[in-house]
This record gives sequence, structure tokens and C-alpha cells, in this order.
Amino acid sequence: MAEPTPVTLGPGWLVTRGWVVGCVGALALGWTGVTLSALARHRAQPLGISTGASLGISVLLILMALWCALGAEAWHLAPNSLEHRIGIGRWRFVRRYRDAELAIVRRQDRLDRPYYRLYAVTGGRQHFLLERGLSELNALAVLIGARTGWRQRDSV
Repeated sequence: MAEPTPVTLGPGWLVTRGWVVGCVGALALGWTGVTLSALARHRAQPLGISTGASLGISVLLILMALWCALGAEAWHLAPNSLEHRIGIGRWRFVRRYRDAELAIVRRQDRLDRPYYRLYAVTGGRQHFLLERGLSELNALAVLIGARTGWRQRDSV
């Protein structure tokens, strides 16, 4: 089998998490600090909400900061196989597709603005992969097709 042709997806496909982790972490620390300070001084919680709700928001923000810092997303492409992996360490969720075709579908939002989605079609069912601009999805479909051997349906 010939080596697949390289495809350039552009700079928007590499995500650096530094700013996201920093901002979410700062928000989590700030909210938790204000919540605990109000609790220790027997004062009203931020935004006048209950103590339980304020502590719940703290836990959610801390979990979100941990997810942003430690969570991973990966795509694995192999002949006749695509895997989308999301998780932290050994705890992860994997979606696997085999014997599929690729379809780019044009849809419209409530304001009649078009948007495009890439699907893996198996057994007559569409499985959502990604939403991006049309040119980016075409480049990604070429890359996935080259690595998996799947054909792209004419569906835009």
C-alpha cells in the first residue's frame, strides 16, 4: 500500500491549553476563596446564593480546572478504523468506527446561517465527528480517507 499524501490542516488545529487552564483555575480559586471566606465570617455567600449552591459551584469549577489541565483528546487513524479518545489517564471514553464512509453535511441555524459537520456513516447511521468550516472539513476528510481507506460521500 502506498504511503498516504500529507495533508495540511492549518494552524487552528493545534490547541494550547495554558490560558484556558490558567483562567479556569483562577476562577475556581477565586470563587472557592470568596465562598470559604464568607463561610468563615458568617456572611452571605457570593451572589446571595445558599451555602450548598456556592460550595457546589466551587466543586464544579475545581473539576472543570482539573479536566482542562489533565484531560486529553486524541484521534487514532488506521486502515478501516477511526478512534476518538477522550479522558484522563486510564479513565477514558472511546468511540470506534469501522467500515464507514465520510459525509460532510450542510445545515442551517435558526438565522439561516450555514454550518458544516463531518460524519462517519456506518450501517446507514450518521455519527457526528466534528463541526468546522467547509474547507477545513474537506481537508480533514481527505486526511481521514487517506489513512482509513474510506471514501467520501457527495453530501454537501
